[in-house]
Amino acid sequence: MKKDDKSQDKTYREVLDATKKLERAEARHDRIKSMSMEEKVLLLHSGNDNIKETFLRMMESEKWKMEDGEYPAPETLEQMLSDLPKFSLIKGHTARTWEQVLTDYNKNSMLKLCRLLDAEVVSGWNKTRLAASVVKTLTQMPMTWIGLYNEETVNLFEEIMGLETGGELDAFEMALPLERLVLSGLIDLSFDEKTHTVSVMVPENASEAFGRIFYESANQKLIVKLNGWEEIVRGACNMYGMVEIEHLLAIFRASGDKTPVNQWANFIKDRFILWEELYMFEKDEQFFVSLISEADCGEILAQRGKYPDLEYRDFTPEDIRDMYRHEYFPKQDYYREMVEKFQTNLDMSEEIAESLTRHCTNLAMTGASIREMMEMMGVMTGIGEDGGRERIRRLVTNLRKKVPQYGLKGHSLEEVRGGYTVI
Repeated sequence: MKKDDKSQDKTYREVLDATKKLERAEARHDRIKSMSMEEKVLLLHSGNDNIKETFLRMMESEKWKMEDGEYPAPETLEQMLSDLPKFSLIKGHTARTWEQVLTDYNKNSMLKLCRLLDAEVVSGWNKTRLAASVVKTLTQMPMTWIGLYNEETVNLFEEIMGLETGGELDAFEMALPLERLVLSGLIDLSFDEKTHTVSVMVPENASEAFGRIFYESANQKLIVKLNGWEEIVRGACNMYGMVEIEHLLAIFRASGDKTPVNQWANFIKDRFILWEELYMFEKDEQFFVSLISEADCGEILAQRGKYPDLEYRDFTPEDIRDMYRHEYFPKQDYYREMVEKFQTNLDMSEEIAESLTRHCTNLAMTGASIREMMEMMGVMTGIGEDGGRERIRRLVTNLRKKVPQYGLKGHSLEEVRGGYTVI
């Protein structure tokens, strides 16, 4: 972004200002009914916590008793995970309308939602009128609704709608798309702490409105377009950790998209900021979009400051989309080698080996040292001081040299060493 381009600067500042108004720490809902929407979301997350607690209790039990500092062998860990209770959605039914579900918001949160959606608000309106305004805006402005839901969330809602009453859906690791559906009133939840199951109800008028919006042929091209935008934004942030907003726009342009800047900026605000999946902040007169909160970006910026002339590494649009789909690293030789060695040298299943390799990769991308990565390996696999440990160290060292790093604008240590003498 040129410093004298006032129109673009104004657009970026408007988007940034929208993020500052969200007040992330503020509770979204009040307890005004037997169970508010916020409580349902917290209970949904607590389902995952209950599973973790069950896991810890199993580790402390006589059956899985271990010495201090010892970690279960891979086959023991797999058995423990298989013994955990399921976390499922069970289709129920509700007599409540979409508008009635939305009134579980407190008034301040409802007003905030109206502002973000540009829904009509009249002074003195109660929550019922505000909820009706939200529903009217979403049903009459397809761009607004489509812009709020990524492909994962749409697919989940379709799965839920397709369930028969009493039908069951595995909900483990679905907390984020479920939260989005709950907070927009598209589904109504109740949680059973004993069985770790969630009853999910879809208000009839919400289901009908969803069908009209997402299945009309006129909206199909728009849906494809917005999902393509999401792949680029999330993929780039996954690759770089944090990205100057003008460079993010340049990535869009390189992918062939000629969308006006203000439309693209509104997409960033509506698609992500409303649901708090990305962060946006200003540092040294530059605007950043990031997967990481502003408070945790200091080390990345400090590392980048050592290389003031380092340009962003250019990834192809397909590399960035692969990163969004979690397919980029599994295609790299050094990644596959590590997975295979974990399987053969540590007698791990492919699933556990993949998980461990991805954990190592994430640490490497954030700039963790070999020592820190090996300590993590020691805790998670219990590798000792034998030759196996040295083989693993070589694999970890090789992976860390070649993985793109947040602090190096997507370059690897190996690439930077080709142009810099200090690292």
